[in-house]
Amino acid sequence: MKSNQSGKLVILGGGHGCHEVIAIVKRQIDSGRDCKVVGILDDNPSLHGKSIGGYEVMGPISDWKNFDSSHSFVHAIGTYSSRFSRRDIVLRSEIPETRFETLIDPSAVILVDDESIGMGSIIHPGAVISVGVKIANFVVVSANSVIGVDNVVGSYSLFASGVSTSTNVKVGCMAFVGSGASVAPDLELDCLSFVAVGTVVLSNVDAGHSVIGNPGRSFGKVDVPEEISELWRAEKIRWPTPLN
Repeated sequence: MKSNQSGKLVILGGGHGCHEVIAIVKRQIDSGRDCKVVGILDDNPSLHGKSIGGYEVMGPISDWKNFDSSHSFVHAIGTYSSRFSRRDIVLRSEIPETRFETLIDPSAVILVDDESIGMGSIIHPGAVISVGVKIANFVVVSANSVIGVDNVVGSYSLFASGVSTSTNVKVGCMAFVGSGASVAPDLELDCLSFVAVGTVVLSNVDAGHSVIGNPGRSFGKVDVPEEISELWRAEKIRWPTPLN
């Protein structure tokens, strides 16, 4: 887990995630951290020069090169509809992963060491990261979600608010788990899977599949690029659990 010592933060994205990041940073300041938001970058030209939460949208994401190494970036673009593009934004911008900030709200309960939470991840208020959890890069865990013991969470996955996962769950790269969903023990939500709001997951979810209901049933599927499948396989090898 990386934290930029200067505390000068540039937020990528001017949507809902931006407002949430600003709130977390303010809570960190109130808790004694020496940090500040310098500005916001967003590819929507209509936002340029405007203020969001008291901070200026300074230009497109490609302007990141205007900020020296004393600045770090917060990837605040993250909803169920943008989960396909979050990785592309990082790759296309060519921002080194080491320049991304890992942002954790002071009220989150973190029961793992720093190395167990990847760069660019955001942990929201009231979230619980349990013992033995491994979280890859650019993961978002929203408010009051509980990531259970010995879970492995793949890159760019998103947990909405109030999610609960049980022991030994694997959540693949670019997966989305909707608000209030519950996941039973020893299951795998494969890469690019989608779990709808309030779903109770009692069986594995295949790559690219969407599930809804209690118990969860399939209602759709998207194609999964091989490079995403390869990334998830590599992360499971890196962090083996009893589920392997």
